[in-house]
Amino acid sequence: MKRRLFFIVLLLVSIQLASQKVFDCEPVRVQKLDSVVNFAKEAENDNYFPVDVFLYHYDDEGRYPLVERLSLPSRTPVNRQDYFFDEAGRKTHYILQAWNGTEYTESSRSDYLYNDNGYLAREVFSGPGEGGWIPYQQHWYNYNEDNITETYLRQMMYTEGVWTDFSYKNYIYGTGGKLIERNEQRIADGVIFWVELFTYDDLGRTATRIRQSLKYNPSTRTSALVNLNKQIYSYDIYGEISEYRVETWINDSWVLTGKSVYYRTLLYGTRVPMCYNGSSVAVPVRSVARFLALGALLGPCECLFPIDDNDDPAPVAKFSKGCAVTEVVIYPNPASSQITVWFPVSEARYSDLNIYDRFGSLIIKKRVSDQNVTVDISRLKPGSYHLSVSGEGGSFITTFIKKQ
Repeated sequence: MKRRLFFIVLLLVSIQLASQKVFDCEPVRVQKLDSVVNFAKEAENDNYFPVDVFLYHYDDEGRYPLVERLSLPSRTPVNRQDYFFDEAGRKTHYILQAWNGTEYTESSRSDYLYNDNGYLAREVFSGPGEGGWIPYQQHWYNYNEDNITETYLRQMMYTEGVWTDFSYKNYIYGTGGKLIERNEQRIADGVIFWVELFTYDDLGRTATRIRQSLKYNPSTRTSALVNLNKQIYSYDIYGEISEYRVETWINDSWVLTGKSVYYRTLLYGTRVPMCYNGSSVAVPVRSVARFLALGALLGPCECLFPIDDNDDPAPVAKFSKGCAVTEVVIYPNPASSQITVWFPVSEARYSDLNIYDRFGSLIIKKRVSDQNVTVDISRLKPGSYHLSVSGEGGSFITTFIKKQ
C-alpha cells in the first residue's frame, strides 16, 4: 500500500511540474550541517569518547554566521567563529573568539578578498593590537585559464609594513582534473615541508587524505617526509560526508585513533530538483531518498547532462530535449559485464555516448560510429547508471542496471 501511495505521489509531482521548463544549475541542497563531533579512540579497545563538537548556527539566508566549538562531555566553550558576508553572499571575514573562562575575547581575524571573476584572490590573517587588527600573514592565490587553483604565495610580516615571501603552496592534479597532491615549499631553500595526498572512490569523491610532514633524523642527519595521519571518508545517500576515520602513523604502521561524525538535518518544506527517467522534477525533500533508490540523480537533467555545441565555450551551451522519446535500446538490462546500445534510427543522429553515475560524474565516454555500440561495464560497481547520447539530432537519456 505504501509503495502504491508513493508512486501516486510521484505521478502527481511529475504532472504538477511538467510545465516547469527552467531549473537553475545551482548546487543542490538536501540537508544542512548541524554539528561535527570529534571522537578519540581508546587504545586498548574499540570504544570511542567524544572530545569536542562544532555547532553550526544559520541565518535566514541559509548561511552559518556562527560556529561554536565546545569541549565534551562537559560542553565547556572553547572558541567560536563569527562570519560576515557581502551583498553577493560571499564570505568577507571571520573573527575567532577564544573563551577565557568567563567570556569570549577576540583572538584573530581572517579577511577574504576576491578577483574580478569572483574567485578568492587574497587571504589576510591578523592578530589584535593597540588600535585595531595587525596583519601578520597573507596568501595570494593564482589560477589557470580555467580558474583552477595552481598555487598560492604565503607572505609573513616579520617587520611592520614589510611583507616577506615565505612559501608556495602547490596544487597538483591528476587525470580527470582531480586534486591528487597539495604541498608547501619554502622559498628560501626550495624544501617541501608538508604534503597532502588524495585518493578518490569510484564516484569521484575523496576517499582518503594522507598528511605527511618533514622530520629530521638525527642518526642520518637528513630530513624526509614521513606519514603523519590519514583520514578515510564515508558518505551518506545524498553524497555528503557522513564521517571520516582518523589513522595515525605509529611505529611504521597506521593505527586507528579517532573519527569525526557529521550530523545533518533535512531541509523540510523544500523541493529538490532531480533528474528522473530523463525528466527534471522538483521532489519534496522527504521523498528524495526514495527517488535516489529508483535511480534518480540529484540536480536537473539539463544541468547534469549538458550538450556542448561544437565545443561552445559557454558553460551550458545546449540542453537535453525530448528525453521521453524511446529511440535507444540497451540490452541486456540489467547486465553484469557489457551492454549493447542499439539505435532504431540512423546512428548518424548521435556522435557521443556518455555514462554517468547516480551523482552525475562521468564514468565512461565513447564515440558512436555504428548503429550498435558495445560498452564494457565489468568494472562498474553494481547499481543504477544513466546513459546519455547526443549529436546533431539532439539527445536522449535513459538508465540501465549493473548487476554482480
